[in-house]
Amino acid sequence: DVVICSSRAEREQLQNIYSRLDRKPWVALSTLPFLDSDKQVRSSEVKKVIFVPQPDVPGTSAQRTEILLGLDRIASRTPGLRIFIKLRALSGEEQTHRESFPYDVLLDDLIARGAVDPRHWAVRSDSMTEVLQDKSALVVTVSSTAAIEAIARKVPTILIGDFGLNRSLLNGVFRNSGLMKPLDSIDVIGIPRPNEDWLSKNYFHDSSENDWLLKVSEAERIPSPLPSRGDLFRGYLLTEIIRLWLPNMFGALILSIWAALKARD
Repeated sequence: DVVICSSRAEREQLQNIYSRLDRKPWVALSTLPFLDSDKQVRSSEVKKVIFVPQPDVPGTSAQRTEILLGLDRIASRTPGLRIFIKLRALSGEEQTHRESFPYDVLLDDLIARGAVDPRHWAVRSDSMTEVLQDKSALVVTVSSTAAIEAIARKVPTILIGDFGLNRSLLNGVFRNSGLMKPLDSIDVIGIPRPNEDWLSKNYFHDSSENDWLLKVSEAERIPSPLPSRGDLFRGYLLTEIIRLWLPNMFGALILSIWAALKARD
């Protein structure tokens, strides 16, 4: 088998998991296909903050409201700055990921209560490609693939760190990136740059390191018998371990089941 990863960090994690399970597939490296590098010159002055939400995190109305209030404070202390909420769709429109507390609804409520200045705000639902073409924008998010796209295009990017850094927030990949900041410390002057070591380990390795085509070519030349039912079931378990891997008792239980099944063959 050939397992293709998009970063050196992911490849190392998978190799460690496979070694514990006594499996030895080829773990190859590739580059995420949607990462388009951008060499256009960016403005030295940030005039817009593009807030890119995630549909599931943070999950409460209070946390989401806290983000909107924090962003409004940034605009209040930065003359001329506007905050754009980049939505997949407006509230009520069909979308893949339904949100329990849509940001446009929360924003309307805050404006109605006089809690934020409506002059600071706008909502947009155009594509990320269009958003990232703005030369004077700062992308702010809690956790989103949009941050990876923005970094690839050299768009200034900050991740809100108020809610922690963990798997449940889907932002663990940004550990040691140098881009995590509390809301109230975000400033359009002195925007952090991503850590070079983090970049090379996470999705931004040099393309010369990509070896997936070579590994696939090598694998195709090796005859492989049809898998047994036991192999298929263990393959399913392995997939779930990789998808749900947690350093806790649940992960240990799955490994125990795997070892028992392996011993029966």
